[in-house]
Amino acid sequence: MRKFLNRPIIYKILALLFAVGLYFYVHDNNLGISKNIAENSQVANTMRSASVPLELEFDSDKYFVTGYPEKVNINLDGPAAVVTVLLNNNNFKVFADLSSLGVGTHQVKLQQSGINNQITTKISPETITVNIQPRGAVTLPIQPSFNKASIASGYNIGIPQLSPDTVSVTGPQSEIAKISRIEAHLNLPPNVKETVEQQVMLQALDANGNQVNVVLNPETTHVQLPINLPSKEVNLKFNLKNPSDKLNYEVTSNNSKVKVFAPQAVLDGLDEVNVSVDVANVKDVTEQDLKIELPTGIMGVTPDTTHIKINPTNKES
Repeated sequence: MRKFLNRPIIYKILALLFAVGLYFYVHDNNLGISKNIAENSQVANTMRSASVPLELEFDSDKYFVTGYPEKVNINLDGPAAVVTVLLNNNNFKVFADLSSLGVGTHQVKLQQSGINNQITTKISPETITVNIQPRGAVTLPIQPSFNKASIASGYNIGIPQLSPDTVSVTGPQSEIAKISRIEAHLNLPPNVKETVEQQVMLQALDANGNQVNVVLNPETTHVQLPINLPSKEVNLKFNLKNPSDKLNYEVTSNNSKVKVFAPQAVLDGLDEVNVSVDVANVKDVTEQDLKIELPTGIMGVTPDTTHIKINPTNKES
């Protein structure tokens, strides 16, 4: 027996068995410790804060409410796992019950629903002040406005086109009664020379230009403000260049008039547009397309070309 135990292989096997046993002993202990830590973390209390929308319970067909905050803060104190699930699911609400209140100003205590009774809550603010008024609703036209000094000198301003051109207004009847106009104000850069299109925010204003606290639907409108140069029809006058002393020239055109565009002060002094016709090499009937050169101060002309026919004839001796 002693001889058997003195063999080296036996010590190696015993050492291996001891090491395996020690591993499982330590592993089981660590597993138990980790499990306890996980269980303790789930039952440990935590405090979390959240900003949530404030809901109002009232007859919205009959009343209109102002003065309340859109969001409030709520503190949640309870088991960490329960609080986390509550915040992740977001299936609770904070509300003010106004259903039993009438017209006037009231202080109301905020409430919550949908929160597990394991969680202690604190809402901030705890109470709010609301103003309840009879609900009013009207449809009003939208009036565009803009700074005329932003339009380049001499340019015409057309009739603004709005889409939509009316707006639905809801709010307390007392506020609706203050409305003088619904305004869509265009912000224009300096020296505007072309049509402007903008999506514009609407404002309900009183007689002094102060904003009235009502709800507008829609909140914006699309405005097109036509801006263009004045125009005028004038005659074309053909001036011969390099004519022969021995020939007479008859010049006809497919259009005797053109439309010119310019500031009104320029148009007032303009009756015709001169077109130069070079007849130096014209010996027989000739047709040409001529570009109409713009006189000083003229910004545009239509058409900008004219088709002419030149008929030369001998002068009588």
